Amino acid sequence: MRPTSLETANSINEKVCQGLGLEKLSVEERIKALTNIPIEDVWFVRRLPELHQIVVGRIRPDLQQVVTTFADVLGVENPDLSAFKAHGGKILTWHGLADSLITPELTIQYRAALERTWAGQKRLMNSTGCFLAPGVDHCWGGYGPSPVDDFGVLVKWVEEGVAPDVLPASRINDDGVNVTRNLCQWPRLLTYNGEGDMNDASSFSCT
Repeated sequence: MRPTSLETANSINEKVCQGLGLEKLSVEERIKALTNIPIEDVWFVRRLPELHQIVVGRIRPDLQQVVTTFADVLGVENPDLSAFKAHGGKILTWHGLADSLITPELTIQYRAALERTWAGQKRLMNSTGCFLAPGVDHCWGGYGPSPVDDFGVLVKWVEEGVAPDVLPASRINDDGVNVTRNLCQWPRLLTYNGEGDMNDASSFSCT
């Protein structure tokens, strides 16, 4: 009989704990230990052939089934947004260039597909905006400034017709300094002017 998803998850959990020497610990102790694992031990799958077989043989096919089932709802393979555009919709997208979970290259690729479908960058920018945030991880975090009012920018665009040229971003760094940037609309890139405070957005331009 094929194991259930819960059984598979429990099996993986036991393999992980065995591989890291945590099998005798309580659940609470395991959680505490797992949060302190050095980065060199994260790739434990390499040292656990049986776990690797579970990942490849069980999880990957299930993941592909999820992708197939929900592609129409969550997928971004179809660049035809003509109905959305005809309705007057606006899309504001930003992606951290240090995203450790989803590569920003996918966002750039989708943007390129939209441009081909909409016959040019200029027409595309009338309804969509795409901004890249240097140093920002998945949704937030990292060492780069994150957008501070992206929803407000979108509302102003929809309700007042003011299309964003840049997307304001900020971050308090480890020294307590407020680092600001005006994120550029792709394909323009944020470039240091060569002089001025590197923590201040006015020292950078979109080129």
